[in-house]
Amino acid sequence: MVTAAVCAVLAGYRSYAAIAEWVNDAPAPTAVALGIDPDRRPSEAMIRRLLQALDPDLLTAAIGGWLATRAAAAQPTAKRAIAVDGKTLRGSRTTDTAARHVMAACDQGTGIVLASTDVNGKTNEITRFQPLLDQLDDLRDTVVTVTRCTASASTSPTSPNAARTGS
Repeated sequence: MVTAAVCAVLAGYRSYAAIAEWVNDAPAPTAVALGIDPDRRPSEAMIRRLLQALDPDLLTAAIGGWLATRAAAAQPTAKRAIAVDGKTLRGSRTTDTAARHVMAACDQGTGIVLASTDVNGKTNEITRFQPLLDQLDDLRDTVVTVTRCTASASTSPTSPNAARTGS
């Protein structure tokens, strides 16, 4: 059912009611392909409870891991390149909250986001860099590129800051 919700969101359906509408309107063969009995479609309440119960970090790790296996199968045996960058999500700021900031690791060869993590207002990208990399399975033979604000003496021994701090 999570896959059906993802398909609905990709199709532009944003609310729980809209996702349920998409699932209920999907043709029977599509419902079967998504693992849903066409004669017993989930209700809006069931979809809402399921999506609210999901751990977003675990879901991101599972999807990133699955995508990584697909990317690895499609790539030659050359070194993999992963770009790490942080972005503020447009439209995420409200009158009560600051805009949401996330950092992601993207496979440069395929464009697939392999992992992501929130960077809340009480921390910064430097402190979230290692937890982001911890989500990736195997970094052997991988080049990781980062933006300047992510790089520091604590994350890169060749950083310009490393020479200044004596690291």
